Amino acid sequence: MAGRGAEHLRTGYRPSQQNLDRLAIAWSRTRPYLRGVRGLPLRLDVETLKRGLSFTFTPRRSDIDLLGEIADGGDYGDLLPHTETMEAFDVTCLCLGLPRLIAIKCTAGRAKSLEAISSSSRRSWTNESRFETRARAQT
Repeated sequence: MAGRGAEHLRTGYRPSQQNLDRLAIAWSRTRPYLRGVRGLPLRLDVETLKRGLSFTFTPRRSDIDLLGEIADGGDYGDLLPHTETMEAFDVTCLCLGLPRLIAIKCTAGRAKSLEAISSSSRRSWTNESRFETRARAQT
């Protein structure tokens, strides 16, 4: 089976004032535009970030989804307990763990995502996720 590469970066964020300030500074340097609308620049400043929740845009190189929330996954705080720490390009990142990622993808039901997950893995991870959710609710 051939491997599947990511076509773009998906990143979540906590919409604190400090994070919004940092995001606005970082993304302003990339001259982003809305995905699929080349030539129409996106003013990704603090006010824009406050008024939206999730953004799909393209800076100079590849597409980026800046997500304030993931459908069937929740916001940054909901997802934080399901993250793992990883190093990438000398930066420490929090990445959504595979069990939770697969459960979210299965719940969303996108054909492209489901195709990438074998049916046996899908059943295993979804059942494990439900078990973890029930166990946390009982404590």
